[in-house]
Amino acid sequence: MKMNKTFSLDIELIRQLRSKKWNQSEEVCKALRVHLNPDREYNLLSQIDTRTLAIQLKNRDDMDKTLRHLIDMWIRGE
Repeated sequence: MKMNKTFSLDIELIRQLRSKKWNQSEEVCKALRVHLNPDREYNLLSQIDTRTLAIQLKNRDDMDKTLRHLIDMWIRGE
């Protein structure tokens, strides 16, 4: 069930939402679910594929050199 509500949001946030082609209400619902229930299985990381996470992790400045090398090998399929 859905219900229409009015909330005040930062103007920049509204601009970013309007620039999206997908359902703006759904995006707000997703963000609120994550914020209100951080321990639920629904979280941001579950929406990102493993390869993309590995690439982001590999590119962090604080990544150990050995682990970076292993991740790089995994990404390249070696």
